[in-house]
Amino acid sequence: MFKVKFKQAFIAVALLCAFGPQAGAAFADNNNLNIKDDFQAWQITAIRGKITNRLLYYLDVQNNEVDLTSKPGQYNGRYHEGQLLVRPALGYQVNKYMSVWQGYGWTPSFQPKFNNENQIWEQVSLQKQFEHFQVSSRTRLEIRKIAGANGTALRLRDQFRVAVPIGKSKWSVIAYDEPFINLNTVDAGPRSGFNQNWLFAGINRRFNNHFNMEVGYLNNYVRNFGATPDRMNHVIMAGFNMTMN
Repeated sequence: MFKVKFKQAFIAVALLCAFGPQAGAAFADNNNLNIKDDFQAWQITAIRGKITNRLLYYLDVQNNEVDLTSKPGQYNGRYHEGQLLVRPALGYQVNKYMSVWQGYGWTPSFQPKFNNENQIWEQVSLQKQFEHFQVSSRTRLEIRKIAGANGTALRLRDQFRVAVPIGKSKWSVIAYDEPFINLNTVDAGPRSGFNQNWLFAGINRRFNNHFNMEVGYLNNYVRNFGATPDRMNHVIMAGFNMTMN
């Protein structure tokens, strides 16, 4: 049984790792620019729970440290501070498999200089437990108000995730892929089309029914325009998840 589950986990991770970077490489060729590599560390803490049987709440706080092989960040003396994300939300459990969410995001960036962003986002989440693995997806629309941009930017992101337990242990193998698509062009802001891709492979450790931890490697390809080279961020990602049910 353990060998079967491990084989399924390996196949899921291999498929995502094989096909995820291909899309990024294709867009890089279209831009005909060099790709700038960067080593980063992201930490995210998420809390979720129930207000009633169907009414849900969620909050995550994420801190991204960037340019870890380069000089310190330039904003206010903050060492390697790249971006902060604070995202509270309310959700509704439609049925056993689907929930819908309405959230807010404050996502300021600190490099190369401070730039503020506020978001309103809507999301549909789906989750299904099979005998040997779990699959889930989330489709999120972000309505973005970016300082300095003349308009409201719309971005769609869609994550597909696979989790495979390792035997009967509290460990699981995790893999997900999440492309980001800009839906419109905003003057002095984002351009429509492919924006970036997140490809993750790692492990999850469940400590009890209320807390689990996830760590792994995230390949973050970011498409830029004009004279700015595209970015390939190599990220050590650590997540701490709490369920308050």
